[in-house]
Amino acid sequence: MAGYKPGYGNPYLYKLFSNSIDDEFNLMRALDDQARLDASTLSQSDNNFEAICMSGFRTGNNVGSGTDAIDGFIDSQGRLNIKVVSLDWKYGTYLNPLDFPDSESMENLIAMLPTVRSAYSYEDGTSIEYGQRLKCIKVAENKYEFLVPTPSLGVDNRFHELASRPIETSAKTAIENNTPTRLSSFVNLNLTPATKEQILNKAYAYDSSTQIPNKEAQLKMIESNCHPEFAFYVKAVIYDIWTILGGKVRLNKTYRTVGEQKIYRDKWDAWVDGGKVGKKPYAARPAYPGTSKHNHGTAADFNVYIGSKSYGSFRATGATKEQWEGSGIPAIIKANGLRWGGDFRSNYDPIHMDIPLSKDIQKKIIKKTKTMTDPKKAIIAISQISIGLI
Repeated sequence: MAGYKPGYGNPYLYKLFSNSIDDEFNLMRALDDQARLDASTLSQSDNNFEAICMSGFRTGNNVGSGTDAIDGFIDSQGRLNIKVVSLDWKYGTYLNPLDFPDSESMENLIAMLPTVRSAYSYEDGTSIEYGQRLKCIKVAENKYEFLVPTPSLGVDNRFHELASRPIETSAKTAIENNTPTRLSSFVNLNLTPATKEQILNKAYAYDSSTQIPNKEAQLKMIESNCHPEFAFYVKAVIYDIWTILGGKVRLNKTYRTVGEQKIYRDKWDAWVDGGKVGKKPYAARPAYPGTSKHNHGTAADFNVYIGSKSYGSFRATGATKEQWEGSGIPAIIKANGLRWGGDFRSNYDPIHMDIPLSKDIQKKIIKKTKTMTDPKKAIIAISQISIGLI
């Protein structure tokens, strides 16, 4: 989201509509709106322009918590990224936020708007409010930054009135508060569970980003070793860990065949039967073959690196459960609808995240893949089974 990307909504937009006449009409209008927005935004040539901060419309907490497309977030360079609208641009004629009557339409519009980032380290600057006027500059093709706001710019009263409409949590609270919350401490944020639409939104933001570390290696594992529906969730988690915490994620293991799982479990059982002599073979006890979420394509083992701190198994990194929880990583995993292995009571596994499936779906998957030894062929077979995540 660091910069404007044409057709921001298109890759997942289709998933939001059915083939009914009403939905087909709404999809056509949405694509037309996006095309107008692309054409007018990319034709912007002025070096300086004035814009209105649109992030924070729904959350009522400064510019938001960084948990969905319309929130602000601090990137790995300490810059604040927010959604803005400039009514000097031509798309104001077609997509003027002041003309949208309801919260849902506003949120969809804001998600399509370009993102600008602060021209300064946010910690050295001033808090930003929803509806605030900002001076922006064009720093490169399709990339914009905003300057430190001055008191003379103030808040646009028209957006103040807009925020007073009934919405989920009124942003008017943020505008009327003279000391809005700063976005400096993400770890203690009370993240709300992401909807399926928000998962898709973040997964596409992951796909669009050129900033996420280890992305090439991540994609190799995600695309060839995860159920395609689970892949959206893994991307959303990685995207949040990077944009919210500045954390770099390394994926260690995703899919395992049932045969591989048996090798893992046999090695563990042999260690236990031998009196647990020597080093533990794995950080946590492997599940029985066929019961592991890895066998279903809906689990991933990982490490995270935030600054100089590594989060992995205690044996490998020394990271305690308290440190894991204090990092904010488990909160992000759970907010995106996954289980964190550090919560497992009898088999503590902090480097693991997964999503359980119904027993019927598990049986279908294992029936198809039980005798398969090629992980790629197994994943292709699993991909043909809908698991109801998206």
